[in-house]
Amino acid sequence: MFRLKELRESRGLNQAELGKRFGLSISTISMYESGKREPSFETVVKFANFFGVSIDYLLGQEKSSDIDKIVPKDDEEREFIRDSSSVA
Repeated sequence: MFRLKELRESRGLNQAELGKRFGLSISTISMYESGKREPSFETVVKFANFFGVSIDYLLGQEKSSDIDKIVPKDDEEREFIRDSSSVA
């Protein structure tokens, strides 16, 4: 997937952490990122929702996305964003 790695890294997640959130193996995430395997439409929708971007952006069809304004989905994400912001 064209922007999966970029979005994953923007959240400070490694492949194992992203895979765990979606019930996917590290190798599956790696294959998605390298284009060796394509996720189902359902998985694409889940990724787009998780990262707060459109499917078009995730697939490289849109040139920009405001990933700095991602709305946290839960308390764990809020804490992660807060902690990451204080480091910078």
